[in-house]
Amino acid sequence: MTWSWKSELPSWLMLAAMWILLAFAWPDAPERIPTHWNLRGEVDRMGGRFTGLMLLPITAVAIYLMLRFLPMIDPARANYDKFRTAYGVIRHGTLVMMAAIYALTIAIIRGASIDMSLAIASLVGVFFVAVGLVTPGLKRNWFFGLRTPWTLNSDVAWDRAHRIFGWTMVATGVAIVAAGWTRSAPWLFVVIGVLVAGMLAATWVSYTAWRDDPARAKGP
Repeated sequence: MTWSWKSELPSWLMLAAMWILLAFAWPDAPERIPTHWNLRGEVDRMGGRFTGLMLLPITAVAIYLMLRFLPMIDPARANYDKFRTAYGVIRHGTLVMMAAIYALTIAIIRGASIDMSLAIASLVGVFFVAVGLVTPGLKRNWFFGLRTPWTLNSDVAWDRAHRIFGWTMVATGVAIVAAGWTRSAPWLFVVIGVLVAGMLAATWVSYTAWRDDPARAKGP
């Protein structure tokens, strides 16, 4: 997979924004910073400056580097050019979501009144929907997507399973947003149920498609 500064720019901008926000907020930041909110939007966990301000930018850099270099050690790395757009959505979308959550956290410690439970559920839900919409475009690889013994050994099994898995991600994202808006704990079980049911269905489809694929013995 070929890379250029243009392909990396969205992620670089998100990382730069997070570190600029850190430099801006650090001098006046309180010693105790909210790090978790319950379904009602109430703070139920606090952390120090490192946990509350530095941990997320550091994690974002680690995730960027992991997603940037994993394709280089993937036995199916030649396939990444075939799903460059889908992989870009996954990579850049992850950092956009993290940067947005970080910006909201900074706003809160600066005195803004924000419903973080609703905001985080909406951001995560939209991210799931976006990833779900591009999931059918993924091609065989060893790190991303629904990796079963059958999807990894059949293009037909991979493509059919990921059409179902994509809609599963979309439905899960909608359920996550609904859980945030309704503030209902039972919706969390709906989220888990939708995700598990969809993965099981996609796994079964991957097996049946592999079983009927004459080229199933070929590796990635």
